[in-house]
Amino acid sequence: MPAEPAVRFRVDPQTRRRLDRLRTEKDINVSAWLRRLVQRGLDQEFPDDVADEPEPLPVETPEPPGPDPAKTPIEGWKPRRLPGGEWGAVLTGPHVAELPDNDQLPRTPIVVTDNKGDAWTTTLVDVVTRTDSTIVVRTSGRPRD
Repeated sequence: MPAEPAVRFRVDPQTRRRLDRLRTEKDINVSAWLRRLVQRGLDQEFPDDVADEPEPLPVETPEPPGPDPAKTPIEGWKPRRLPGGEWGAVLTGPHVAELPDNDQLPRTPIVVTDNKGDAWTTTLVDVVTRTDSTIVVRTSGRPRD
């Protein structure tokens, strides 16, 4: 049975951050949650269409994969505020040159250590900026204790 076509739309960085938090902090399938909200809104806009059509079967969208278990966590990262206000991480120094290309870094586990010495493992989502000696990345966030 062929899959239903996907509907895609753009969101601003703050909305994307909030959707990511919803998925990670509240363990919610964001795709299913958004489908329910859209269906509810359409039912309100077009109440006469509700009885005419059978309810479609839900199409589950797989959640993005978590960290790649085959990759060893990269240490030495520090927390860094990103342009949109969300938190990411930065790595500076000669180790930046040893990292793989930007397109190979997503899903890489990294260890972030703050100024107090508290450390946590998170997943690198994408590269924000990179030079020969500094790389700033967006992460999946700091796990809640």
